[in-house]
Amino acid sequence: MLVNDSPVIALRSAAFGYADRVVVHDVSLTVRPGETIAIVGANGCGKSTLVKGLLGLNDQLGGSVELFGTPLASFKDRSLVGYVPQRHTLSTSVASTVQEVVAIGRLPHQGLLARLRPVDRQIIASSLEVVGLEGHAREEVSTLSGGQQRRVLVARALAAEPRVLVMDEPTAGVDLTNQRLLTDVIIGLRDQGVAQLIVTHEIDALRPALTRVVAMSGGTVTFDGSLAAYDARAVALLTGHDHHHDDDPDPHAHALGHRHLGLDEPLGRGGHRA
Repeated sequence: MLVNDSPVIALRSAAFGYADRVVVHDVSLTVRPGETIAIVGANGCGKSTLVKGLLGLNDQLGGSVELFGTPLASFKDRSLVGYVPQRHTLSTSVASTVQEVVAIGRLPHQGLLARLRPVDRQIIASSLEVVGLEGHAREEVSTLSGGQQRRVLVARALAAEPRVLVMDEPTAGVDLTNQRLLTDVIIGLRDQGVAQLIVTHEIDALRPALTRVVAMSGGTVTFDGSLAAYDARAVALLTGHDHHHDDDPDPHAHALGHRHLGLDEPLGRGGHRA
């Protein structure tokens, strides 16, 4: 049960970019513990720039951005915000075991000598158990499948004990079995109160875990609502109506299997795309 429902992320008219180039603008978004939010939209719409802005990986160029009630510029405890980057596999240029990769997540909690303490080893083991890889700790990451390597990256992020987890395309290039396993992990974290922002082109595999969908276009948010509202809008876009007719046997069938179906595009009059 969640005791504290205070926002973990609060953006008001926020803008992010690089030096003087604004990529994301006028974004207002509040994220609370346990929310699992898919961020969708076409390539180049600003999804990755938005989440990287929250991580301090690009520049805040306007508005207000707070993490755990603290302005982004003053926020110090970066271990509270975990990150799974947009990459399909881990580098195989250096031989590393699964346990060694996950141990990197403990670095923010270690002293100058960076030695693993018993508590660190326990958290590493627990993180591997969460993602279903407890039996692979001593294996070389290069011997794992792409989907398993994605779960190693999730375990590395979890080892830092974050309260917010940002994932960039976690299911890209991953087979259906591993997509389902990742979704189960996301559901478990959601139920533990971990807030999650998931940049994705495809939401079908994640549907059981999602609490909200945020769609972006042109560097700003064009939709923020429940999965049901997202599906309803998809139906409206496909049919040109803002409601379904009784002779439509399954209006939501049109929405299932879509990527973002143009939901990142602003609507013009009559419910059509502008």
